[in-house]
Amino acid sequence: IAEFKAEFGLLQRTEELLKQRQENIQHQLQSIEEKKGISGYSYTQEELERVSALKSEVDEIKGRTLDDMSEMVKKLNSLVSEKKSALAPVIKELRQLRQKYRDHLLFIENAMETEAFYQVCKEELKKKRKVTNEEEVRGLREECLQEESKYHHTNCMIKNLEVQLRRATDEMKAYVSSDQQEKRKAIREQYAKHIAEQENLGKKLQEKQKTVRESHGPNMKQAKMWRDFEQLMECKKQCFLKQQSQTSIGQVIQEGGEDRLIL
Repeated sequence: IAEFKAEFGLLQRTEELLKQRQENIQHQLQSIEEKKGISGYSYTQEELERVSALKSEVDEIKGRTLDDMSEMVKKLNSLVSEKKSALAPVIKELRQLRQKYRDHLLFIENAMETEAFYQVCKEELKKKRKVTNEEEVRGLREECLQEESKYHHTNCMIKNLEVQLRRATDEMKAYVSSDQQEKRKAIREQYAKHIAEQENLGKKLQEKQKTVRESHGPNMKQAKMWRDFEQLMECKKQCFLKQQSQTSIGQVIQEGGEDRLIL
């Protein structure tokens, strides 16, 4: 290891000396080129040699690459042919499946259009049926209400008739009963009594009317005389008040045979 290290140090030093020597030679060469008027010749020459070497390498690599690519293309063509042969049945089946898929899509579109048309028709029929059912229900309700009203009216009439029949039956029983107390409870007896009372009242009123007619003339005359008397007394009152306003305060006046002092 020590020997290798010593040799490595020696080689490293040698490399540095050679690099330094190359730089010196390069500077000298540049000086000579500048003197000769061909500055950069060595650099150009080196670049040309380097480029030529690179071109040779690239051409060699390109040749090898073209050969490799040609071989690769042949292999790929062979592989593609094999794959085409292997995939031909699959492609044929795939075409059939594509056609079936298109048919299926067309069927789905037709089914969706039919479904939309069905929904529209369904909604229209539902609305029409709803309106028809509502009108029918409304008519049946009105008919039901009318029938219920008729039923209640008929029921009331039946109850009234039953009450009237019961009263008529009770009236017949009371009327044909031998009990006088029970007989007095009969409506006929009550009406007969009431009719008799009204007839007596009518007779009294007729007598009173007759009396009023006979005394109407004298009474009207007496009423007129009373109104005239009131007017006369009112006139005398006004005259007295007027005379009183004209009489001096403290004057004694005589009226009706009596002396009066005006204050």
